[in-house]
Amino acid sequence: MISFRPPPAEAQLLKTLGEFSRDELRPLARGAERDGLVPRVLRKTATMLGIPALGLPRLAGGAGHPLGTLARCAETLAWGDPWLCLAVPGLDPATRVLASLVDAGVAMARTLAERQITDPTAGTALALFDAPEEPLVVDESRGALRLSGCKRHVLRAATATSAIVLGRDDSGAPVLVLVPTLDETFSAEIRPRGAGNALDGGRLEMAGFLPEDAHVAMRSDAALGLLGDALRQQQVLTAATQVGLAQAALDYTGSRAGALSAFGRTLKAEPAAAVALVDAHTALEAARLAVWRAAAAFDAELDGCEALADAAFATACEAATRATDLGLALLGPAAATTDHPLEKWSRDTRALALLGATASICDHGAAAGLLGASSFRHDLLDHILGGDAPQPFWT
Repeated sequence: MISFRPPPAEAQLLKTLGEFSRDELRPLARGAERDGLVPRVLRKTATMLGIPALGLPRLAGGAGHPLGTLARCAETLAWGDPWLCLAVPGLDPATRVLASLVDAGVAMARTLAERQITDPTAGTALALFDAPEEPLVVDESRGALRLSGCKRHVLRAATATSAIVLGRDDSGAPVLVLVPTLDETFSAEIRPRGAGNALDGGRLEMAGFLPEDAHVAMRSDAALGLLGDALRQQQVLTAATQVGLAQAALDYTGSRAGALSAFGRTLKAEPAAAVALVDAHTALEAARLAVWRAAAAFDAELDGCEALADAAFATACEAATRATDLGLALLGPAAATTDHPLEKWSRDTRALALLGATASICDHGAAAGLLGASSFRHDLLDHILGGDAPQPFWT
């Protein structure tokens, strides 16, 4: 017999997060998007509930939850708002990388993790320097750390108090650097790169005096492998976020469709609308099962985790897009206004799809797993740092 009922402790955790998602995230979502900031009261409440500790190992004072539990937590929080779910530390990609560094025994990573758990204002940015013609330059002379190079990927830099930087040095070796403090003593400047498109990135120069225990964390291919493993697990959590968004969209559409009528009948009584809703719910349940299966495979350290993560991400993105588009179609033009959350969710699901590999890359990875063939996804991060990737793995 297969049971999908979570253990009592996890059930209580999901219940608490569900109440936080309904009472805190959903009401504050529009204002946070308008202001471009995470409300301070929200970060304080999240810290009190222990959300920043969810994805961190027990060695650093975290909860040490397995990926399966984290996926269900991400789904529950995304029901309130997917972007606030990622903006609050705990289930974001930087936390996954930080957790991997703690497991690898990096002392500074443990310090940053402990700070994230206790300080509501703490946050970590993740930056990839990926231009082969302008490698990452690391200067540790005279007690100062100076980084310069060409970047195209910086995540959550605006609210960060620390940073994780990955790039290649002038010898071509991967370098992973921890920047423990981003404040008035540590400056960062982004300069446009030539006269090209602003989206093409720019030159990011960072300089400042750091504590004595600050150092380059890794200078080998181990840094590339560590970041790759962390981001593949994060791909599962992003897929879970899409599942939560799709569930929210279908719940909202179902609650509103009963009050609408067409040709003298309620919308739910229309066969075409009913079939479309059922198909969308079926796609959602398929995506949820794919996410849970991928998370369970990572927890059990089974072979083929990467292919399952690809399948889960592609399925979840498709289910979320289908759910939001269906809601907009059934509820009419009014649903596309800012009075309804469907308009925001429709944009969110497409933006979340950019936080992972493209659909074609995921299809190749999933197919490779089914056929027992090797997938070029194993070397995707290497392609990113070489500038040859067809689509950035993380934007």
